[in-house]
Amino acid sequence: HAQPRVVELQGKSPLVTIRLVFTTGAASDPSDKPGVAALTAQMLSNSGTKALTYKQITDALYPMAAGIGAYSDKEMTTFVGQTHVDNLEKFYALMRDVVLNPGWRAEDFTRVRDDQVNAIRVSLRGNNDEELGKEALYNAIYTGHPYGHENLGTVAALRKMTVADLESFHRQHYTQANLIIGL
Repeated sequence: HAQPRVVELQGKSPLVTIRLVFTTGAASDPSDKPGVAALTAQMLSNSGTKALTYKQITDALYPMAAGIGAYSDKEMTTFVGQTHVDNLEKFYALMRDVVLNPGWRAEDFTRVRDDQVNAIRVSLRGNNDEELGKEALYNAIYTGHPYGHENLGTVAALRKMTVADLESFHRQHYTQANLIIGL
């Protein structure tokens, strides 16, 4: 197995930022599942793990004034977390568990998928003409290419996706060979 690459930038701040970057994104979506990369990232960062529910995770992060977010583009998916150095060990254990040991709970999946559908329907289609225009242009330019769909996917494809689709994408693409760690 390939070892992950580590990029470290020293600083004087007591805050530590961790970025876990996987070299996979919307271009890795199967043609019949546009949006699975973005949905998988959101499922990991906004759901529970095997051991903890989403509420337990948010309750644990709150006193640390920390959070874990994710975003996915065409070629990469990034998980970002920041905490004070005094909380680093506890925080990293949570962040690692979120990415490596997702709980794949049905109620989390439904909530996260509905959020992504609403992001397409409301935010992209209803409130962001500039971004919608750019996506239409990309889709026209990249027809038949892995870049030829919006990163969030389509409402129809998202409605057909299952937890098993996300688990499969996670297993296939969230590997050490695809990982870059930034500290």
